[in-house]
Amino acid sequence: QKLHWKGGGHKNVCRKGGVSATGASGGGDAPLQNPCPICLDSEDDAGNAGMCFSCGQLYCGKCNGSGGGMGRLENCPTCRAIGHVSDQENVRRLRGLLDRPCGRYTPAAQNTLAMCYLHGTGVDQNHAEAVQLYRVAADQGSAIAQIHLGACYKNGTGVDQDHAE
Repeated sequence: QKLHWKGGGHKNVCRKGGVSATGASGGGDAPLQNPCPICLDSEDDAGNAGMCFSCGQLYCGKCNGSGGGMGRLENCPTCRAIGHVSDQENVRRLRGLLDRPCGRYTPAAQNTLAMCYLHGTGVDQNHAEAVQLYRVAADQGSAIAQIHLGACYKNGTGVDQDHAE
């Protein structure tokens, strides 16, 4: 989007073949594997990344603003879902994401749902369910889930305290 605005409009930029996945500046060292769909400058999971709980689209920390769940965005630019809904609706959407075939969003959705269970946000607090979701997300390579799972073992939250684990 920034490239289109800075480059003199869609027709001029696309006619020249200037759109790439190397970021809006077009001069990055290496192409981005998963550019943020809003700014195209960063990986979509960079920084304090956010996620649409309806479609699973990830957004970089710059575009997410403050907090998770699409931060400052009113509607998801990808699926147009309303971003600011009740905690119960967010949990319903997250469960819906987990019912779909696995994708890049799956560990992020599992981690976010685990946090809901851990803190009782939109669901009854259930530490054992939170640990189970953290474990599944951690096994899929989510560093954040690995950190949260380690904290659960350290503090004995939902599991027996185990400093070795």
